[in-house]
Amino acid sequence: MHGKFESIKFIFNKNAITKILIIGGIVIYILSRIFMDVIPDVQPADSMVNKVLKYICHVLFDVLKVLAGVAISSGVISLLLEISTMKATVLDVNRSLMDNILNADFDLQNYSTDVLDRLHKNIVICKNQNKISLEMLENSIYTVEPYINRLLTGLFHEYHLMTSWITPDEERSVFKKRIQCKYNVINYYELKNEIVLKLAFLQEKALETDEEKKKKLEITKFRINNMDLIEEVPELLFVENISGKYHSVYDYWVVFKKNLQESSCQHVEINYEYEVPITDLTQSYKIMKPCKNFRHKVYLDGGDFNRWQISVSGFASLFYSGSELESSFKVTEDTPHCAEVYFDNWILPGAGYVISLNRKPEEEV
Repeated sequence: MHGKFESIKFIFNKNAITKILIIGGIVIYILSRIFMDVIPDVQPADSMVNKVLKYICHVLFDVLKVLAGVAISSGVISLLLEISTMKATVLDVNRSLMDNILNADFDLQNYSTDVLDRLHKNIVICKNQNKISLEMLENSIYTVEPYINRLLTGLFHEYHLMTSWITPDEERSVFKKRIQCKYNVINYYELKNEIVLKLAFLQEKALETDEEKKKKLEITKFRINNMDLIEEVPELLFVENISGKYHSVYDYWVVFKKNLQESSCQHVEINYEYEVPITDLTQSYKIMKPCKNFRHKVYLDGGDFNRWQISVSGFASLFYSGSELESSFKVTEDTPHCAEVYFDNWILPGAGYVISLNRKPEEEV
């Protein structure tokens, strides 16, 4: 028969042992003092046996006193070590907390928006070396920051590229415009996403039908993520009348609209052509989403282009002569027939440019 050995584990509680040592030491010391008073001293008249017994008792009580002292000392030392350890732990926690605060590595998830807003305002004031007060901050350009913050979790373009060719046709009194556009839409948060192209036209005849109006916008290429969708175009066009015509000579919009999937990235390519009266000498463009890289080129080409010249003005927040971002913004006019607008940095919705077409004086033609 084989014996079986089982391991026995002893779990010690450090605080309990400290208490036992101190209390036990005190109890032993008290008992030793009591018994020392009870046992008489050795007398000459005592028999040898009594003398030996008394000596043994005195030695035992001396040993108990020593043990009591050791127990009390050990308990006190353990208590001091515990206090020292607690102090070190507290210091470590405080040091870690301070390190986290100084390194901005702490969790703010449980704080309300109001608390975070107050904290952020105080940080902004401190970063500006306390040159402004809270009241000044709340009445400054800082008030637009919440709108920019909301754009952080919205749709944006990683790039937006467009090339336009404008052909003046004086015989027909129109500018023919051909556009090649390529861009992507980043949608990390599964928001509603759609393509919208909206162009204004004149009512050429009283009984012009919607189908005739739609044909004024000719889409020649339409691809999403390299998938050819040109056959869907007729179903995606509709006409919308322009109201409040005091600000426009045009009568209606031809609108091209398609909903996109809520995937994280959609690559769009769309080419289209249309005509405007030759009296419409300006063309403007505004980006509708934040954009990281924006490059648009415009050419005068074909027809009577030698009789015309082009000029372009670009605009965007924080981009101007003398700005720290000036090097990221370029408007070039290499010839009277070619211009480019280039933003190599983030631009906000509403940034864009204006194209102006001018007929050359007859002596220059």
